[in-house]
Amino acid sequence: MKKFFLFKRKDVSASSSSVSDNGEGLDILAVAADSLAFMTASLGRVHIVFNDATIYEENSLLEGESLKKTSVSVACDEGKEASVIESIMKFVSSEKTTTNIMRFDAVDGKATIGAAKVNSFTDVVSEVKQLPTVRTTQEISKKTFIGGTAGTALGTGTIIADIDFGEGNKPVIDLNEAGLSESGGNVNGWTNNGSGGSTYNIASGKVTGTIPLDTSTVDLTTVCLRRLRIWGL
Repeated sequence: MKKFFLFKRKDVSASSSSVSDNGEGLDILAVAADSLAFMTASLGRVHIVFNDATIYEENSLLEGESLKKTSVSVACDEGKEASVIESIMKFVSSEKTTTNIMRFDAVDGKATIGAAKVNSFTDVVSEVKQLPTVRTTQEISKKTFIGGTAGTALGTGTIIADIDFGEGNKPVIDLNEAGLSESGGNVNGWTNNGSGGSTYNIASGKVTGTIPLDTSTVDLTTVCLRRLRIWGL
C-alpha cells in the first residue's frame, strides 16, 4: 500500500505556489512516504527531509553551490521531538497502519500524530527550493556565472530578500522586514526594495503610532510588518 505525507499550511489562494525557498506561499505539499531521507529536530520542531521531491529534474549549479532537498518543519510539544520522529518511522515502516496518509493540517488544527502541534500556519513550513545555496555560508546564491559574486553577478536584480520574482516581475513596492529601521526599539521607517526605489520609502519619523520591533517572536504585529508588495500603481 502506497503511503503519503500531507502538509497543509493554509487554504489554497491566488498567491499559493508550488515552490518556495522559505515556506511562504507553499500552502499544500504531498510527498510519498518512501521519499523520506532523514529527520532531525530542534527544540519544539521536527525537520523532515525528502529525496527526489524537488521541482527540477536537472540542475546546472556553480562550484560551491547545492540545491537543498525538499524539507518540512513541523512544530511539536517541547520534549516530544523524538516521539514524533519515532511515530513517523513506524508509519513509514509498518505494513499494518490504519491510514495510508499522515496529515499535518494547520488549517483544521489536526495531525495524525498527537504530539505534533499544528495550531497556526507557522507550525507547518514546507520548502521546495528553487534557488541554490552556497554551502560555505548557507545563504541563497546570487551568482549567475562562474567566478561571479553577489555584487558582480548578472541578473541578480530579480531577487529581493531571498525571493526571486523572475525577469520583468519585480514589484514596484516591496516593503519587507529587511528594510525596517528602528529607534528606541520601535519601528520608525521602512526602506522600499522594489523597482520604485526611494520614492516609496516610508521616511524615518513618519511612522504613526508605536510599533515595537521584535524579531524574536512571531505575533500579529511582526506578521503584518513582514512584507508588502505592489506591482502596479
